[in-house]
Amino acid sequence: MSKQSQHVLIALPHPLLHLVSLGLVSFIFTLFSLELSQFGTQLAPLWFPTSIMMVAFYRHAGRMWPGIALSCSLGNIAASILLFSTSSLNMTWTTINIVEAVVGAVLLRKLLPWYNPLQNLADWLRLALGSAIVPPLLGVFWLSC
Repeated sequence: MSKQSQHVLIALPHPLLHLVSLGLVSFIFTLFSLELSQFGTQLAPLWFPTSIMMVAFYRHAGRMWPGIALSCSLGNIAASILLFSTSSLNMTWTTINIVEAVVGAVLLRKLLPWYNPLQNLADWLRLALGSAIVPPLLGVFWLSC
């Protein structure tokens, strides 16, 4: 007796509500990351909003990506304005965050199996490569140019 794998599709709440909640989460984690970088703790190099965007891009259809990028970017910008002046606002960082998240999500979609993506050690290594090694190196390369 064999059991076929069954895919369960769950209807998301209204897409606008989903995007607003992603923007709010991005705002909170941007604020947290900026506070960490101001006080110089050991966790300062971590940038949580990019990972939130990467997971959102990975989990959602491509037609949702522009909305995800816009809502998370607005959350990043709002948190930056809250802590710093508007004259010191730099859109380059927001652009780099979006590019890193998109590249990471595309790599994760290519490297990991769709169903049960983290089932063995090789998948975990692919996760590390696609989300924690290549996208930050791309961002560093972009900044150095």
